[in-house]
Amino acid sequence: VGTKRLYGNGSPYQITLWMFVVGILLPIPFWGLKKIFPKWTWLKYIHVPLILTATSGILPPDVAGNYPSWVLLGLFFNFILKRYKKNWWDKFAYVFSAAMDTGVVISAILIYFAFQRRGAYAPEWWGTRIFEDSLDICNSTTPTNKIN
Repeated sequence: VGTKRLYGNGSPYQITLWMFVVGILLPIPFWGLKKIFPKWTWLKYIHVPLILTATSGILPPDVAGNYPSWVLLGLFFNFILKRYKKNWWDKFAYVFSAAMDTGVVISAILIYFAFQRRGAYAPEWWGTRIFEDSLDICNSTTPTNKIN
């Protein structure tokens, strides 16, 4: 496997090369805004590469409802509590993070046994079926929507 096969014309990762250009150019407006409005301290927290990676098609797809909850919980616990209740945050931040992860796992188990095992399923719409057009379902290097 060579670079031409991975990144050349018609390859599955051809768009990756264009993302270098996007990654160089997209932070410039936020840098300019920070210089124009120095009192807007929240601009220093915008991390364009992280945003691009989190919303790209490379990662397993997430339903649209995940992003608002991640942002709200992240802002509340890592910005507000850290700033105004620093002692509490120092003591309980990692425990709370572990508790949130454990809560997700326990909820998944309970949902399985309470609903799906008995034949009840959630309503279907494009947001719950999006994984079918990703690399997760086909175990391939080419997205299923490009295979024909």
